[in-house]
Amino acid sequence: MAQIAASITEFGWTNPILVDATGTIIAGHGRLEAAKSLGMTEVPVIRLPSLTETQRQALVITDNQLALNAGWDEEALSSLLRELNAKDYNLDLLGFSSEDLERYMASLDADLIDGDIEPPIPDVPVVPVSQPGDLWILGPHRVLCGDATVLTDIEKLMDGQLADMAFLDPPYNVDYANAQKHKKRSKDRRILNDALGGDFGPFLQTVCSNVLAVTKGACYICMSSSELHTLQKAWADAGGKWSTLHPTMKPVGLVERAIRNSSKTRDTVLDLFGGSGTTLIACERTKRQGRLMELDPKYVDVIVERWQTVTGKAAVLTGDQRTFAEVKSRRSPEAREQT
Repeated sequence: MAQIAASITEFGWTNPILVDATGTIIAGHGRLEAAKSLGMTEVPVIRLPSLTETQRQALVITDNQLALNAGWDEEALSSLLRELNAKDYNLDLLGFSSEDLERYMASLDADLIDGDIEPPIPDVPVVPVSQPGDLWILGPHRVLCGDATVLTDIEKLMDGQLADMAFLDPPYNVDYANAQKHKKRSKDRRILNDALGGDFGPFLQTVCSNVLAVTKGACYICMSSSELHTLQKAWADAGGKWSTLHPTMKPVGLVERAIRNSSKTRDTVLDLFGGSGTTLIACERTKRQGRLMELDPKYVDVIVERWQTVTGKAAVLTGDQRTFAEVKSRRSPEAREQT
């Protein structure tokens, strides 16, 4: 009913109600109820007075069955969906169930996984623009420079909302900086909160508790095999129910697949370890609303600049409503020296 009402609102009356000689509806009961829900007092009708009772009964069936028999050229449909998706059109208005829509869109996942060029990832800056507490608005998305173990930070990110699903790639309790220091051309890409040792279990439990407090749907958590038992215990101790663990999924297309599997268009997706912003790009492509947290200001910059490169839009800092470029200019070492 809601889909029919949305279609009438978007496109108007494209299919009148059919009635017989007595005014009895032959086809269009759903359209009539949708019109009533919209407060309409008049609807377009086609009267078919010459039908026999047998023909009337047959038309009731035929009207529905012919539409079912029409079918789709799935390649052409996928192409049209791709175009509409790229234009930010609300695909929910097309009348498909969420399951069917995701099935038809599945070929997009295959394209992204099997060779599509992923968005460029900016270099990690030496001096970050972002600061702890900064909340960036990126179109329908929000990115906070904050701590996943601090519930008030998460509440600031969510702004009273609950996430429809979560996709997390927490630290793996590995000292990546030391592991890389002897390799040629390696960059300092130290990951904050890695190499926690014995504190890793309590860290994960706190994070899991916070995620469960603000998420009403499925939670995907990536973890190294060596710390799988730690994650399982932390999740159970936090009150979570275990289904299955997905391996680390870095390519955007694979993250998209998880998001499509457990959420709908315009749903909210939470990621408390934003990293380089892969989840955000997946949300952008699937028309979900990303809510990302990242502890390291340098990687917050990477997330923001990556999204800006992909979309051509400008992120805005809450509070003073300045763009990322404007904030970067004001917070540059040169600007600070002048003040």
